[in-house]
Amino acid sequence: MTMARVTVGTTDNPADQARLAVLISDYEMARDDERTHVATMAAMIGVAVALATAVVAVISQTCQFTGKADCIKADDALLAATPLPTLAVLAYMQMIGISATIRSYYMRAIETELQQYAADRLIAIPQLRPASLIGVTTQITSLRRGRLGHRLLSLLIYFCVVVVFGGLALYVALKLERPWQLIMLVAYGLFALLFTVEVMVTAVGGNSLFFKHIARYAARTVDFRRPEPPLDYERKLWSYLIWPRTADWIKWLIVPAIAGPLLWAGPIRLDWSGLWNALAVWFALEFLIYTARYQWNDIIGLADDAAHPAKKARKRLPMGASQKIMRHNVRWSAAAALTRIAIALGIGATLGMPWVMTCLIAAVFGIAIPYEYLRRRPASVRPEQTTPVTIAIWITVGLGYVLRAAT
Repeated sequence: MTMARVTVGTTDNPADQARLAVLISDYEMARDDERTHVATMAAMIGVAVALATAVVAVISQTCQFTGKADCIKADDALLAATPLPTLAVLAYMQMIGISATIRSYYMRAIETELQQYAADRLIAIPQLRPASLIGVTTQITSLRRGRLGHRLLSLLIYFCVVVVFGGLALYVALKLERPWQLIMLVAYGLFALLFTVEVMVTAVGGNSLFFKHIARYAARTVDFRRPEPPLDYERKLWSYLIWPRTADWIKWLIVPAIAGPLLWAGPIRLDWSGLWNALAVWFALEFLIYTARYQWNDIIGLADDAAHPAKKARKRLPMGASQKIMRHNVRWSAAAALTRIAIALGIGATLGMPWVMTCLIAAVFGIAIPYEYLRRRPASVRPEQTTPVTIAIWITVGLGYVLRAAT
């Protein structure tokens, strides 16, 4: 984002000039976020409708819904879980909505301060001062005191969401056995209640939500101007070597999340031996191969990690107090990464699938090499601009998740 130019004649105080420049830059970035939010919500609505339609099309071919001889046999539990993708999209949309509400109140606060630098009214609209867009928009869109027509349309959208999601869940539940109907009633009923409460808190109680949480933020804010001991944030080397990326544990769930429904539905059948092999491959992929890949990333990105503003929370490869200690830590990390790769190959050979393990290692590092190359290239002088390099990075990042899903 290019910072807006502030002319020297705007104010006589250099501190005020700097403050105005920060305010304008902050406001511009918030406006960009607002535009992205509108596009994202539109896309999510389309995704939710497509998911609901696809789910209905698929489950209508199962034996519970059709009496055809070539119907698909599916477990009741799998059918009971079919509304979950739509539920996840709705939950994500609500999370985005909360961020939009907070951003709206924050932008109005910036507008109020910007108006102090531009006291004169707009020539074309004498009733307004500059930097009033969010304030005026809120007068129309607010569910608490906005325009009646807009509030009715908002309620209509919410009603349609409830009808689509509730109708889908009801459509599935009516064809299942009584225990699963009860489970769906409890699970999806609780979600509907939570979703309704969150919508009301965000849409009607946004003012209280905003000021409540800025008070919590102010109470917990750390003064980053205060110098901190240079090595207090670093982990112990042995802790890092055991589990380098503690924040990435969630990625471990991708493989079982994909494999579980397939095992449940029937396309994949495993005996105890096959299940043991699958667990071993999963462990090798996540704890050995991918962890070794992360260690390589931390080694070549050591300088970037040290300069990162969130280095304390990231807890990457410790650098130590001297160049000698840093080189020692790098050597140990490289040795641990190579040991992980060797153990993965050993597991593959023991299970009688050396080529499977070799292909997984080649795939992980085959994706990592172009990613490491691309992320070090300057994408653009304007961070908000999407370039071929940016798209290539998105693709290489996405390939990692595709690999996990394909495993």
